[in-house]
Amino acid sequence: MHSELTRYGISTVAAAVLALLAIVFFLRDVLAEGRGLALIVFYLVYWVLYVAFFCGWTTLHLSRRQPEELADYALAEQRPGQKRWVRWMGIKGAANLASIGAFAAISAAIVLSRIEFFREDWRWLVLAGAAVVGSWIFMVMAFAAEFLELDYAARAGEREPLFRFGYSDTPLFEDYVTLAFMNSVMGAALPATPTNRLAWRKLRSNTGFAFTFNTMILAMVISVLSASLSAG
Repeated sequence: MHSELTRYGISTVAAAVLALLAIVFFLRDVLAEGRGLALIVFYLVYWVLYVAFFCGWTTLHLSRRQPEELADYALAEQRPGQKRWVRWMGIKGAANLASIGAFAAISAAIVLSRIEFFREDWRWLVLAGAAVVGSWIFMVMAFAAEFLELDYAARAGEREPLFRFGYSDTPLFEDYVTLAFMNSVMGAALPATPTNRLAWRKLRSNTGFAFTFNTMILAMVISVLSASLSAG
């Protein structure tokens, strides 16, 4: 089974290459605006593509697995997280990955609110909006994957599960996506009950990042509406 680090690395390279090709062949007009704006557009295009690759791959990879396969995956995922270089680079763990997404969301919000060039063309409004929404989706998927890893690792080690779902079936990946999604939008009506402090810490971290992203999305909407009203 492909590890999260493998999905991260391949998605990063593929998104960077396709973002560069997209600018050269389809968004060439931005190159005439200067290197600074071109780099911003490259970053936004790259981030949207990266989220699509990483989240799509993760969903396809984990949604097809049965409990026995998910248990093996969870135990294997615990090992890379212990390596010093992985911790140093911050490419393992939902909080680290969500921080990357938060940076992308904040950057997109700043672009929309501060740079006139991006508010004059609907393409950049759509691109920045997709970057912010993509960051939110990325956060949900990162926490869903971590909930699954930690919960299944505990179950495989014959320890108490981190989450107790309200049905007898063994939870699958979609159940953890539902948990992360509902915690990100509601924060109260959850499909599972945390059973220990680690589970509560993970949910609290998820809620904190969700609040940040929700604020960024609201700020982006207000910025776009303000720009539209000013132009009118």
